[in-house]
Amino acid sequence: MNVYEALPLDEMTTPGRWAECLRPAMRELESRLPGMLDAGAWIHRNVSVSDLERLEGPADPPKANDAWPLMYLVCRFRKVLLGVRLVERCRQDCWKAKTFDLEGTPCFCYAIDGKDPTANLGAILDDICEEAGKMQKRKKLLWRCRSGLVYMNKDGESLAGCGLVREEAGGWAATERGEAFGLMTLFTAWQPPQVRWSPSTQKAWKRMRGGESETVPLQTRLDRLEQGLASSDAYAASSVMQLAELPLEAYFRCCPEVGPQDLCYLREALRLPDACRFRTAAAALCRRLREEEGTEEWPRLLALLALFVMPITEMSEGQKTAVLCRFTRRCVSHKEN
Repeated sequence: MNVYEALPLDEMTTPGRWAECLRPAMRELESRLPGMLDAGAWIHRNVSVSDLERLEGPADPPKANDAWPLMYLVCRFRKVLLGVRLVERCRQDCWKAKTFDLEGTPCFCYAIDGKDPTANLGAILDDICEEAGKMQKRKKLLWRCRSGLVYMNKDGESLAGCGLVREEAGGWAATERGEAFGLMTLFTAWQPPQVRWSPSTQKAWKRMRGGESETVPLQTRLDRLEQGLASSDAYAASSVMQLAELPLEAYFRCCPEVGPQDLCYLREALRLPDACRFRTAAAALCRRLREEEGTEEWPRLLALLALFVMPITEMSEGQKTAVLCRFTRRCVSHKEN
């Protein structure tokens, strides 16, 4: 499913997905790494698949997996060298792993000690520099980050007014809410942080702000309303964003049949946090549906999907009862087993 034409629903992920214990290490990396790399190093934070484009060949973006959006993308200007993600250490003997390969462009995962986040950061930064140096020696790089500067005039003021960006270290950075919307932050050695966005995120913002409405003739809007459609694409996009921002409990409020215990089972089945918005849950379900098609998990996921659509479909009482029974039978029995 796509939101605002080009922004996939599963990219609208959890705000604050970077764990609190990692934040000190992230701040250190953002301040130190650009100066350790060669001139022209750009560090993009929060990069989605729709933010990348191939330098040559087919225009298809990379295939998303659980590592997206990437915590950091290390680039020479906008040409991608490697991806970097910091995680909390879970094993003493494993501090670096190659999470996946972006068609020849490596993406690494580095373990941070949650109790002392900056303890081994120096070694990690040295290793990132070494890996970036290896990539710069290649004759041909494969990907480019489609990031463009957000000018802090009209657009910037609107983003700040919605809580999507904030002043930071003499520049501007995306907030957790802004990152969930798709904004990137750029760190370099010679300038303060910059807010960046790709064309798809910029287009989503303009549609959300109603930039199209003035160009849609009145009669066209009336015709759409008579057909039961939104009067303009901009209004539809705004409505989808409002729906996406609802807490999960608020989304199911119109369905009193879905009780707290059902929501508890739902969160456990999708491994969701206790405080969860609809977009987080929907993204998790979409991802699982793609991954588990044709497996034993598929019937249980379909039961979850049926529960999800209850608030936005016109179901009879009998249909609602059947959905809840199927959900309970598939999900609760699975939990007990």
